[in-house]
Amino acid sequence: MSTSFEEPITDGKMHLTVGQATTDRDTLNDNLKQARNISTILSTKNLPLNYTPEVNQYVESSSKDTAVTFIIICVLVILVATSVMSIVKYKVNGLLVTLANIGFSALLLLTIRYWNVVIAKEGIIALIIVMNLNSVLSNKMLANIDKEKDNKKLGIKNIINTAIKEFTFISIPLFIISVVFAFSQWSSTSSFGMIMFWGLALIELYNLIITKSLLKYKNM
Repeated sequence: MSTSFEEPITDGKMHLTVGQATTDRDTLNDNLKQARNISTILSTKNLPLNYTPEVNQYVESSSKDTAVTFIIICVLVILVATSVMSIVKYKVNGLLVTLANIGFSALLLLTIRYWNVVIAKEGIIALIIVMNLNSVLSNKMLANIDKEKDNKKLGIKNIINTAIKEFTFISIPLFIISVVFAFSQWSSTSSFGMIMFWGLALIELYNLIITKSLLKYKNM
């Protein structure tokens, strides 16, 4: 079996995790039985037990970094101001896109959490870049819709697809960089690459499915 530890071991005792979190009684009993068997084996002290550490990775917390906190606050203020301007300028379309952007941010954070991506300082920078890129694409779609609102030959679907297609070509170098960084052995570089990769992928899929559907429904 293999395991990992989120905190330094200072008392010489290794706490092993057995099974996954569950609400099923049978699964919980199976996990408990397995844990008791492992406990019995380890308590015999007669078996030739060998422990092989594969990774010794230390991730420094950035919660006390005032500079990073200041940058995050500034970016959030900018994003809020941009959202307010979009609502004022584009009315209902701006409101729908703002709501879609909030959903995108939540989905991105859930994705990062699900894949256990380490959020280092560089990862926070990648997160900020991704959110700004999504905001830029959203404003691009709103501007194109407003510009072509009198063009009956060009449908809302084509306008949005064109904006997403242009963004895709522009973001190709960022995709390549994010993949290279994601496979780095350094946690800071890997954090930047992983968050950038998932962020760019979600921008494409989320706007193609969710944002486009909202704008199409409103402008039907």
